[in-house]
Amino acid sequence: MQVVVRPIITVLMLWGIWVQLAAAQVSTPEFNNDFGQEPFAQESEFLPVEQAFVFDYQQHGDTLTLTFDIADGYYLYKKQFEVAARQAVTGTLQLPDGEPKEDEFFGLAEVYYDSVSLTLPVETAPRMRL
Repeated sequence: MQVVVRPIITVLMLWGIWVQLAAAQVSTPEFNNDFGQEPFAQESEFLPVEQAFVFDYQQHGDTLTLTFDIADGYYLYKKQFEVAARQAVTGTLQLPDGEPKEDEFFGLAEVYYDSVSLTLPVETAPRMRL
């Protein structure tokens, strides 16, 4: 008996997504700078990316749902998400509305706190035999 599996996007080049997440910002009280001190004089402890932004995904038919659980004090920029598929054709990544945030580097931006789920339609993907 042969089982045919339709693999979805070589796990979406997740490493590429993690690299994009590196642009995410941290907002913790310890990180704030008091007047007259060096910006990084206070030692702040940042979580590793894989702990600050826990990733999971699920496939339902031709739809892939990507979920990020975001640690307290961290957030993700909506505009930083992008997907690169290998050996698959995908539709447009569907992003929910984020919360507005005035950012000192990017101006008014949409961000996600706590968690976010993104939807990615998969139009075609190669079949593998197991």
